[in-house]
Amino acid sequence: MATTPSDAAWGASLSFVAGFAGRVRLVSSSRQLIAELCSAYLEPTDQSAALVMAAQELLENLAKYSVDGDASFEFSLAMHEGAPRVRIRTCNAASAEHLAQAAELLDSIASSAEPVALYDDWVASSGEREGSRLGLIRLRAEACLSLAHTIEAGRLHIEAVGPVEPKRSAS
Repeated sequence: MATTPSDAAWGASLSFVAGFAGRVRLVSSSRQLIAELCSAYLEPTDQSAALVMAAQELLENLAKYSVDGDASFEFSLAMHEGAPRVRIRTCNAASAEHLAQAAELLDSIASSAEPVALYDDWVASSGEREGSRLGLIRLRAEACLSLAHTIEAGRLHIEAVGPVEPKRSAS
């Protein structure tokens, strides 16, 4: 039986290091595991579906941009400061060019006061540039997650965090 949201032990996590580069099948199977965690611990809402989408977007980025193929991924549902939260973290090596582009993109997304408006603007102009850039903005606009990133020793670290709605215990 799952613990209740008032229980400090509430939640579950999935964490792994994998050779993601070019391995789309890992994205699909990992997405399925995340969907199962959300189903077990979260109310079936648009938000829980958006969390699965957010995880998939980050997994796809690992498969697309990991230079050395070695990447880490963590998806966690846990109590943080007394509130149920999701935390998704990724880390991968990337080319210097991609790291610079990712930093610019993530800075823009993280600092946006209106992520939905930014998403709408990017959708409107997506045909005017190479690469849609829409995956990461969806984390803020649709999943309502905060984003942070760092670049250390040629590796991009991304963290997405936000509140979640745990399943109500059956009474």
